[in-house]
Amino acid sequence: MEHVADQILEREPRISIPDLLVQTNETVDRNLHKNFHIPSDDSGSTAVSVLAIGSTLYCSNVGDSRCILGVRNPAGKVVPKALSSDQTLYRADERQRVLDLGGRIDQNGDPPRIWLQKKFEPGCAFSRSLGDKIAETVGCVATPEIMAHELSDDDVVCIIASDGVWEFLTNQNVVDICLATLDPYTASYKIVSTAYQEWYEQEERIDDISVIVLFFGRHEMQQNNDQNVRLDTLPKRSRRGSHAKLAVEFEKTASILPVEERNTRRGSFSRLGFSKTRGSMDA
Repeated sequence: MEHVADQILEREPRISIPDLLVQTNETVDRNLHKNFHIPSDDSGSTAVSVLAIGSTLYCSNVGDSRCILGVRNPAGKVVPKALSSDQTLYRADERQRVLDLGGRIDQNGDPPRIWLQKKFEPGCAFSRSLGDKIAETVGCVATPEIMAHELSDDDVVCIIASDGVWEFLTNQNVVDICLATLDPYTASYKIVSTAYQEWYEQEERIDDISVIVLFFGRHEMQQNNDQNVRLDTLPKRSRRGSHAKLAVEFEKTASILPVEERNTRRGSFSRLGFSKTRGSMDA
């Protein structure tokens, strides 16, 4: 992404930042299709990117990875502010855009997916991505949505994470985990392991779980005294039928936060086709 953006800036030094981010995503997408070593017909990736220019933070997003900020409100509580909006078929505007471009949507699925008119492919659960050439023919485009945020002293933390994090954790859950320690390494590790445990306990598979945590300058980082924490200490899946409770422990950090009363993509609401956060499928 960075190298492509640099090349565009050399050609168009006066390009606006939003236009630069759009062109960068679309160029990367075209380059993927030109590379015969990458089978992009039926594979691709979501992509969320953040660019800081002066005091402005720009976020470019395709797909259902997500970027959020932890921002201190007037009452002193750090609450999440979304810098991206998940591009899935739960969004009425994205559904309509895909339908207008010839896609077929199975709204009975959890999640709903994009299909060709007469074939059960590609089956994408997101409505924008890089790659996914077949899906592009029916509306799964690489054009990102851009959001901008003016940074202030109230901004505490920025979290960028793949959809495997957000499947079971709310934005507030993730912000609270970060606030338990102002060290980005420990915060990242705790987010990954918490999401991992939720997948382990509730599903037969584990989705991709990736995260980047950035604390803003004036919020001093606590010294992480346990630099030997390793990802290979994550619990392994037990034999089928076992319901052993997992316990991932962290020295000198708060315990894993509870996730009761969460508004997430999964659970009884989502299986009925809607949730508290995304609204009715017919919205």
